Amino acid sequence: MMSCGDGVQVVCEYIDKKIGVTKPVVPANDALGLVGGGPTKFKETCQSCGQCELGKTAGICPLTSCGKGLMNGPCGGVREDGKCEVDPEKDCAWVKIYERMEKMGELDKFTEMRAPHAWSKAKRPRLFTIEEPVKPVRTILASLPSYLTLLGGPEYEEE
Repeated sequence: MMSCGDGVQVVCEYIDKKIGVTKPVVPANDALGLVGGGPTKFKETCQSCGQCELGKTAGICPLTSCGKGLMNGPCGGVREDGKCEVDPEKDCAWVKIYERMEKMGELDKFTEMRAPHAWSKAKRPRLFTIEEPVKPVRTILASLPSYLTLLGGPEYEEE
Protein backbone atom coordinates (compact mmCIF):
# COMPACT_ATOMS: atom_id res chain seq x y z
CA MET A 1 0.00 0.00 0.00
CA MET A 2 1.40 3.42 -0.93
CA SER A 3 0.97 5.08 2.44
CA CYS A 4 2.62 5.91 5.70
CA GLY A 5 1.98 3.87 8.83
CA ASP A 6 -1.11 5.93 9.57
CA GLY A 7 -2.79 4.91 6.31
CA VAL A 8 -1.83 1.27 6.82
CA GLN A 9 -3.43 1.24 10.27
CA VAL A 10 -6.64 2.81 8.93
CA VAL A 11 -6.87 0.24 6.12
CA CYS A 12 -6.16 -2.68 8.48
CA GLU A 13 -8.88 -1.59 10.86
CA TYR A 14 -11.32 -0.93 8.01
CA ILE A 15 -10.89 -4.29 6.28
CA ASP A 16 -10.98 -6.13 9.61
CA LYS A 17 -14.10 -4.48 11.00
CA LYS A 18 -16.07 -3.32 7.96
CA ILE A 19 -15.28 -6.02 5.42
CA GLY A 20 -14.50 -8.85 7.83
CA VAL A 21 -11.25 -9.78 6.11
CA THR A 22 -7.95 -10.00 7.91
CA LYS A 23 -5.03 -9.62 5.53
CA PRO A 24 -1.55 -8.18 5.94
CA VAL A 25 -1.23 -4.58 4.80
CA VAL A 26 2.36 -3.51 4.22
CA PRO A 27 3.44 0.13 3.85
CA ALA A 28 5.29 1.06 0.67
CA ASN A 29 7.10 3.91 2.38
CA ASP A 30 8.53 4.50 5.82
CA ALA A 31 7.42 7.96 6.91
CA LEU A 32 9.29 9.72 9.69
CA GLY A 33 6.26 11.69 10.82
CA LEU A 34 5.48 15.27 9.82
CA VAL A 35 8.89 16.35 8.65
CA GLY A 36 10.45 18.45 5.94
CA GLY A 37 13.84 19.27 4.56
CA GLY A 38 14.67 16.06 2.63
CA PRO A 39 15.84 14.27 0.63
CA THR A 40 18.51 13.13 3.12
CA LYS A 41 18.21 15.54 6.03
CA PHE A 42 14.90 15.66 7.87
CA LYS A 43 13.59 17.87 10.64
CA GLU A 44 10.34 17.77 12.51
CA THR A 45 8.19 20.64 11.28
CA CYS A 46 4.85 19.97 12.97
CA GLN A 47 3.67 18.30 16.16
CA SER A 48 0.07 18.07 14.96
CA CYS A 49 -1.07 19.92 18.05
CA GLY A 50 -4.47 20.74 16.58
CA GLN A 51 -4.09 24.46 17.34
CA CYS A 52 -2.05 25.79 14.44
CA GLU A 53 -0.61 29.28 14.90
CA LEU A 54 1.35 29.49 11.62
CA GLY A 55 -0.83 32.34 10.34
CA LYS A 56 0.16 34.40 13.37
CA THR A 57 3.85 33.46 13.46
CA ALA A 58 4.99 34.10 9.88
CA GLY A 59 4.69 30.45 8.87
CA ILE A 60 7.19 29.25 11.48
CA CYS A 61 5.87 26.96 14.21
CA PRO A 62 7.25 28.12 17.57
CA LEU A 63 6.01 24.99 19.29
CA THR A 64 8.20 22.82 17.06
CA SER A 65 11.00 25.26 16.17
CA CYS A 66 11.65 26.79 19.61
CA GLY A 67 13.83 24.63 21.84
CA LYS A 68 11.46 25.37 24.72
CA GLY A 69 8.25 25.36 22.68
CA LEU A 70 7.45 28.93 23.75
CA MET A 71 4.38 30.41 22.10
CA ASN A 72 4.64 34.10 23.06
CA GLY A 73 8.12 35.27 22.18
CA PRO A 74 11.70 34.34 22.92
CA CYS A 75 13.00 33.25 26.29
CA GLY A 76 15.48 35.41 28.17
CA GLY A 77 18.31 33.22 26.97
CA VAL A 78 18.43 34.04 23.26
CA ARG A 79 22.09 34.59 22.42
CA GLU A 80 23.55 37.80 20.97
CA ASP A 81 24.15 36.04 17.66
CA GLY A 82 20.45 35.06 17.50
CA LYS A 83 21.09 31.43 18.45
CA CYS A 84 18.96 29.30 20.73
CA GLU A 85 19.76 28.97 24.44
CA VAL A 86 18.87 25.27 24.40
CA ASP A 87 20.82 24.45 21.21
CA PRO A 88 23.52 26.99 20.28
CA GLU A 89 23.80 25.41 16.80
CA LYS A 90 20.19 26.35 16.06
CA ASP A 91 18.78 29.78 15.18
CA CYS A 92 16.28 31.09 17.72
CA ALA A 93 12.80 30.42 16.33
CA TRP A 94 11.52 33.75 17.62
CA VAL A 95 14.35 35.69 15.98
CA LYS A 96 13.43 33.95 12.71
CA ILE A 97 9.75 34.79 13.25
CA TYR A 98 10.60 38.43 13.98
CA GLU A 99 12.83 38.77 10.92
CA ARG A 100 10.24 37.17 8.64
CA MET A 101 7.44 39.36 10.01
CA GLU A 102 9.64 42.41 9.50
CA LYS A 103 10.22 41.48 5.84
CA MET A 104 6.47 41.00 5.37
CA GLY A 105 5.60 44.28 7.10
CA GLU A 106 3.65 42.43 9.82
CA LEU A 107 5.60 43.26 12.98
CA ASP A 108 2.32 44.24 14.66
CA LYS A 109 1.57 40.50 14.91
CA PHE A 110 4.78 39.88 16.86
CA THR A 111 3.43 41.36 20.09
CA GLU A 112 0.02 39.68 19.89
CA MET A 113 -0.55 37.30 22.77
CA ARG A 114 -1.41 33.76 21.84
CA ALA A 115 -3.68 31.73 24.10
CA PRO A 116 -2.08 28.84 25.95
CA HIS A 117 -2.38 25.56 24.13
CA ALA A 118 -5.09 23.18 25.30
CA TRP A 119 -2.89 20.11 25.49
CA SER A 120 -5.93 17.87 25.75
CA LYS A 121 -6.21 18.25 21.96
CA ALA A 122 -2.77 16.70 21.55
CA LYS A 123 -3.47 13.51 23.53
CA ARG A 124 -2.38 10.46 21.61
CA PRO A 125 -3.86 8.70 19.80
CA ARG A 126 -6.46 11.24 18.73
CA LEU A 127 -9.72 10.05 17.24
CA PHE A 128 -11.73 12.09 14.76
CA THR A 129 -15.21 11.38 13.46
CA ILE A 130 -16.44 13.03 10.31
CA GLU A 131 -20.15 12.39 10.18
CA GLU A 132 -20.75 13.91 6.78
CA PRO A 133 -17.96 14.92 4.43
CA VAL A 134 -17.97 18.54 3.31
CA LYS A 135 -18.27 17.61 -0.37
CA PRO A 136 -18.41 14.27 -2.09
CA VAL A 137 -15.04 13.21 -3.47
CA ARG A 138 -16.30 13.34 -7.07
CA THR A 139 -17.29 16.99 -6.67
CA ILE A 140 -13.86 17.85 -5.29
CA LEU A 141 -12.05 15.97 -8.05
CA ALA A 142 -14.22 17.57 -10.73
CA SER A 143 -13.28 21.04 -9.48
CA LEU A 144 -9.51 20.41 -9.52
CA PRO A 145 -8.86 21.39 -13.17
CA SER A 146 -10.44 24.83 -12.77
CA TYR A 147 -8.66 25.32 -9.45
CA LEU A 148 -5.30 24.50 -11.03
CA THR A 149 -6.04 26.96 -13.85
CA LEU A 150 -6.71 29.67 -11.24
CA LEU A 151 -3.32 28.94 -9.73
CA GLY A 152 -1.67 29.62 -13.08
CA GLY A 153 -1.39 26.05 -14.24
CA PRO A 154 -1.94 24.93 -17.81
CA GLU A 155 -5.38 25.32 -19.31
CA TYR A 156 -7.44 22.18 -18.90
CA GLU A 157 -9.39 20.89 -21.86
CA GLU A 158 -11.96 18.17 -21.49
CA GLU A 159 -11.61 15.30 -23.93
